[in-house]
Amino acid sequence: MSFVNNYTPTEVSNEPTYGPHPYDVNFFFPVLLSSLESPRIKLTPFIPKVHAARYCDATAAHQHLYDFLPFSMPSLDSMLLFAEGMRSSSGKILFVIIDKTRPDATLPHLGGSLAGIIGLNNANLDYLSIDIGPIVVLPTFQRTHVAGHSVGLLLQYCMELPDATPNPGLGLRRITWLAKPDNPPSIRLAEKMGLTREGVLRWTYVTEAKGKRTRDGDPDQKPGRDCLLLAMTCEDWETRGRHIVEQQMDR
Repeated sequence: MSFVNNYTPTEVSNEPTYGPHPYDVNFFFPVLLSSLESPRIKLTPFIPKVHAARYCDATAAHQHLYDFLPFSMPSLDSMLLFAEGMRSSSGKILFVIIDKTRPDATLPHLGGSLAGIIGLNNANLDYLSIDIGPIVVLPTFQRTHVAGHSVGLLLQYCMELPDATPNPGLGLRRITWLAKPDNPPSIRLAEKMGLTREGVLRWTYVTEAKGKRTRDGDPDQKPGRDCLLLAMTCEDWETRGRHIVEQQMDR
């Protein structure tokens, strides 16, 4: 019996690009902007022509922000490549975090200050699941309401049912969070927002940063890393998660 394998990988540009115009986020779930905004925080799709230069300027002197992530963005070109990599997969979307409590006179159209980025990835239509990440909060906005409110908005957006009022959601059944076991701030944030630990996933990522050395002869000699897995299910959301998120966002 003969067979063929005609798979061809999705073409992703190896050259920095600002993406198409108008910018196509290419996400297979609806982007419900009304559900991604609170009185203090607004999440809106990351559009490189609008946000990339400002984000890179704000992070240029703070590359430690990527110490616990499997990638780094030391330049505008690397940011553009990362954003296009996210956009090219319909199971991923990158948002910019806007802090509405701090107006920015240089970018009044944002409706506040650019405070970081947050994303969703590994979306699965069959299993109704998704991961939160990456999340990068700029130093000026750390230890404020920004991280908690941004995560809270994504939890509400993902876990509320499509007919929920006033802010409908995607009605997903499971949302997960991966953190390096030696990254307590990330773990504390996830647990504060109601996610619970489920275990350690070994060799989860190939990483550019230091990590576990791979075996000799591995096709990719980059190091790897383990991740602590935290999650919230639709049952968790209905019994306690919604209440926890509302409490955190009311603070």
